Amino acid sequence: MRKKTNGLKTVCTLALAGVLSLSLMACGSRGTSGKPGSSSKKLNIMIWGDTISDTTISNFEKETGIKVNVSYIDNTDSLLAKMVNSSEHYDVVSIESAYLKTFTDAGLLQKLDKSKLTNMQDMEPTYNKGFTGDEDETYTIPVSGPIFTTIMYNKKTCPVEIKSFQDLADPKLKGQIAMVNSTISLFGAALESLGYSADTTNEDEIKKATDLLMKIKENVKDFSGTSAASLIENGDVSVSFGWDYPLVCGESKDNWDTYAQAELDSPYEMSVGYAGIPKTAQNYEGALAFINTIIDPKEQARGVKEFGGVPVTSQSATESYLPDGYYDNPAVKSNLAYASDPSKNWAISINDDQISLLDTYYNKLMAD
Repeated sequence: MRKKTNGLKTVCTLALAGVLSLSLMACGSRGTSGKPGSSSKKLNIMIWGDTISDTTISNFEKETGIKVNVSYIDNTDSLLAKMVNSSEHYDVVSIESAYLKTFTDAGLLQKLDKSKLTNMQDMEPTYNKGFTGDEDETYTIPVSGPIFTTIMYNKKTCPVEIKSFQDLADPKLKGQIAMVNSTISLFGAALESLGYSADTTNEDEIKKATDLLMKIKENVKDFSGTSAASLIENGDVSVSFGWDYPLVCGESKDNWDTYAQAELDSPYEMSVGYAGIPKTAQNYEGALAFINTIIDPKEQARGVKEFGGVPVTSQSATESYLPDGYYDNPAVKSNLAYASDPSKNWAISINDDQISLLDTYYNKLMAD
């Protein structure tokens, strides 16, 4: 779902420079009159793929009479650029938790009227908590459960026991690994495994993380921007580092016995999907109604049945809409356990200083 993070500093500068114009454009922009042809009959959303069921969207359209125009995010940098530079107005946007501070610092979002978000009562409290940049969830709320960047392995074919991210450098794994090419995910995992913080700006520590990643790279068969599920399921590799474990476990119960998530001596990266309403939104009331719909337990269940993972709503509110035994899924159990234990997860807020350093070393990693 997420792609390599580059060029953030330029985008943030543009975003900050555009705050004034965005604020001026937002004046009087809440299209709520309900008159034929008014903006209240249309909703423009920009979301990640494989997060909201098409059926959820079509149900919302039938119930409200609002036409939803869906655009999909390829990476957060381009979303920011579109919000600042495009003449297109978005009413709802998906935001990765690591970017909340970027959006709020740039003044790109407006406050949520939570009195209209009645389904918040069913949210899972474990991860219904604000990340850096919107700790009080004034501008955003979580709309999809936590995703972890983890090591998945084939229990039958993986030639080594994996207890540390550093174990991926074992020569026995030559040509046996598929990895995401997300800068933060790669360097964060390497840094944490070396005993450093994932959000460090200490260049010596980042150099050591690069050295480790260089060794692991010798074993990597493929770097993927999104998913490596097909590679590990087809037997092309026996290990993957990415976001695919819930997807693979959700495809078939047979996969529960074939694949496992490695239990490491360092925490895994956690990301939660948030939604916000841009300052330039043309249909504020419709946007609130849409967000309230996608956090409905029934619609959350619909989404995880299609895409895997855990809902953002509580088990007690959602379980009746899911297949029997859904919470017995090992990936679901793992996600809930890791989300509830701070020692098992790390999450950072993107910042210019670190990204500038990481981009330099990421380019070296991929060039050599």
